[in-house]
Amino acid sequence: MPHGIPSDKKVETGDFITMDFGALYNGYRSDMTRTVLIGKADEKQKKVYQIIQEVQSIGLENVRAGIPGRDVNQAVNMAIDKYHYLKFAGKGLGHGLGLDIHEIPYLNARCTEILQENMAVTIEPGIYIPYWGGVRIEDTVVVTNNGCEVLTKSTKELILL
Repeated sequence: MPHGIPSDKKVETGDFITMDFGALYNGYRSDMTRTVLIGKADEKQKKVYQIIQEVQSIGLENVRAGIPGRDVNQAVNMAIDKYHYLKFAGKGLGHGLGLDIHEIPYLNARCTEILQENMAVTIEPGIYIPYWGGVRIEDTVVVTNNGCEVLTKSTKELILL
């Protein structure tokens, strides 16, 4: 599930743990997500994690001022679809943030807002497979005329705990 619901489930070896963090500074917000694994990754877990690493990079490469948010979303969805996981992808790629944690533009298939220089947005593709688990990697970026500046500095390599 893209957003977890508290339960009594105990964390077990083989579980993905998705950690979504934010900060507040002078009224402005940040947002980042990393997914870690408890124990050793099996082949499917490695594959899904690698897909998200790849498509998150594609999202970052496609962000730039002057294009509609849906174009970035479409580039990522095409990459996920190449691996036949599109039906498990999240509903959107990311969102704007600033004084609120979720602001326009919402980077999804319907996003007609044009990305503007200095907008802060998230790039957070995810694959969520029912009864199996999910992976998301999220960065906060600032849109530039030539691309984006990634503000999140945490590693994107799979961490095994």
